[in-house]
Amino acid sequence: MSTIESLDSVIYGVAPSRVSENEYTRLINQPFTYLSEIKGKKLRNMLIEAFNNVIHVSNDTPDDLPTKLEVIMDVVDILHTASLLIDDIEDYTDIRRGKPSAHTVYGIPLTINSGNFMYFRAVDLVRRFLTPESIEIIVKELENFHLGQGMELYWRDTFTCPTEIQYFRMALNKTSGLFRLAVRLMLHNVIDTEKLIAEQLERQTKLERFVVPLANLLGVIYQVRDDYVNLKSLTYASESKGQLGEDITEGKFSFPMIHCLQTLHAIDPIQYQYLINILKERTSDVVKKEQFIKVLEDHGSFKYTSDKLAEFRSKALNMLWELKSNGFDGSEALEAVVLQLSEVVD
Repeated sequence: MSTIESLDSVIYGVAPSRVSENEYTRLINQPFTYLSEIKGKKLRNMLIEAFNNVIHVSNDTPDDLPTKLEVIMDVVDILHTASLLIDDIEDYTDIRRGKPSAHTVYGIPLTINSGNFMYFRAVDLVRRFLTPESIEIIVKELENFHLGQGMELYWRDTFTCPTEIQYFRMALNKTSGLFRLAVRLMLHNVIDTEKLIAEQLERQTKLERFVVPLANLLGVIYQVRDDYVNLKSLTYASESKGQLGEDITEGKFSFPMIHCLQTLHAIDPIQYQYLINILKERTSDVVKKEQFIKVLEDHGSFKYTSDKLAEFRSKALNMLWELKSNGFDGSEALEAVVLQLSEVVD
C-alpha cells in the first residue's frame, strides 16, 4: 500500500489502525490505571449510597446498560482519581496512597494528559447514560472544582494567607464539589424526564433544599478534618503521603495554619513571619516541621480546629433531623457518614 493510500485508509476510516483505539487508550492512560489500582477508601461511593437511601435514583435501565447509580459512582470515582493525578503534580507530591505518585512513574506530561483525558471520559459517561440536564451539572461542577483548586494554588504561590471565610469558599468549590456533583446528579436522575409528574417534581425540588446544603457542609468537614490529620496523625502520614506535615512541605495554607497565622499577625508579627518563612522553604526537614506544628499547638489552633469540627458535626446532624422531620426517611446511613467524617484522629 502506498503512503497516500495508507493516509486515505486512516482519514476516511476505511481500515483499522495497527494499534486499535482501545490499545491507544490503554497506552496513554497508564497513569490513571496505575493510580486506580492503588485502592483508596471509597468514601465517595459510601456517601453516594447513603444519600441514595433518601433520594432513590431510578433503576429503570435496560439489562445490558449500567444503572444510573452505577454511572454516577463511576463518574465521581473517575473525576476524583483524575484530579489526584493533577493535584500531585501541582502540589509537588511524590507519594500517594503510600505509593510513588503517578507522575514520578510515568512523567509529568503523560500524567497531565491522562488526567485531562479522563475528565472528558466522565463527561461522556454523563452524556450517554444520564439525563440531558446532567451535562450542565457536571460542567458547572468541574468549573467550580478548578476555581477552588486555583484559589488554593494562588494563596500558596503568592504566600497570601486567606481569611477563614475565604478558606470555606475555597473548600465549597474544591472539596464539596464532588459531593455536590453526586447529589445533584442523583436528584436529576430519580426518574426519567418524560415520566416526570407534578408530585415527583415537587418532592425533588423540596429534597434539593436539604441535601445539597448537606453535601456542601460535608465537603467542608472533610477538608477541615483532612487538614487537621495531615499535621497531627502519624497514621494518616504513613498511609497517605509518607510523612507528617506534608502540607507544610507543600507550602499550603491549611485550616489550623490559617487560624494560627491570623492570630499571630495581630499579636506577634515576628513569629508570624517565622511560620511564613518555613512555608516559603517548602521544607521536608522534620525538625522544622515539628517546630511549626508546636507553634500551632501552643496557640490553640488544633483545639480550635477540633472544636470547629464538633460544631460542624452538630450542624450536619441537625440538618439530618430537619430532613427527617420533613418526611424524608432513610437518613441513618448519612448520620454514620457524618460521624465518620468529623471524627478527629491524632
